[in-house]
Amino acid sequence: MQNSGVASSSEFRVFETAEFCKALTRLDSASFLRKKLASYVYPQVRQNPYFGTNIRKLQG
Repeated sequence: MQNSGVASSSEFRVFETAEFCKALTRLDSASFLRKKLASYVYPQVRQNPYFGTNIRKLQG
């Protein structure tokens, strides 16, 4: 089955805070990091946001 480019209903959305964006622009390798985030990190986080020992669901 081919991916139609449409996000499935089980995917989560990823938001970048203003503080994160500001800190990212201060880095020398900001463009490299943006590409890595978009192509590698964010797709994985959207599929499995609770992966890892220090990641927990928010309550309340």
